[in-house]
Amino acid sequence: MNIYEIASEYKMYFDAIYQKEELDENDVNFLSLLESEIENKAVAIAAFVKNLEAEQNAILDAINKMQKKHDKLSKKSTKLKEFLKQSLQQANIKKITKSPFFNITIAKNPPKINVFDEQKINENYFSTITLKKLNKIELLNDLKTGKQIDGVLLTQDDRLVIK
Repeated sequence: MNIYEIASEYKMYFDAIYQKEELDENDVNFLSLLESEIENKAVAIAAFVKNLEAEQNAILDAINKMQKKHDKLSKKSTKLKEFLKQSLQQANIKKITKSPFFNITIAKNPPKINVFDEQKINENYFSTITLKKLNKIELLNDLKTGKQIDGVLLTQDDRLVIK
C-alpha cells in the first residue's frame, strides 16, 4: 500500500473506532500497526526527498563551477580578441583571409552616443516612467495588526520540515 492508502485506511478505522464506546486490544494493535506503516513510508519518502535535495545541490554546484569556467573563458577570449585587434591595427592590417574556416576583419561599429553631461540635454529626449508596485510587506504588517483591507486575505499554510 502507498502512504495515501494507509492514511485513508487509518482515518476510516479511527473514525469507526471513535463511534465505539470501548476499544479492545485488537483495535489498538491495528491502529498501532497502521501508524507504524505510515511512519515507515514517511521516513522512506523523506529519505528520497533528502536524496533529491542533495542531487539539486550537486547540480547547483556543477552549474556554479561551469559558470566560473565560462566567465574565465569569456575573459580570456575577450582579452585575446582585443590583443589581436590592437596588433592588426598597429600593423595597419584590415583583413586576413588565409584561413579556410574564418576571415579576420577590422570593421567599423555602428554609431553610438556617449553622454557626458545629461544636464545639457533637451527635455524632449527624456521619457517619464511611472512604476506602481504593491507593498506586500506593509499589507502583511497591517493585516497582522487586525486591520481590514478589501481585496486582501491573510492566510497561513503548513509546510513540511525534514531536518
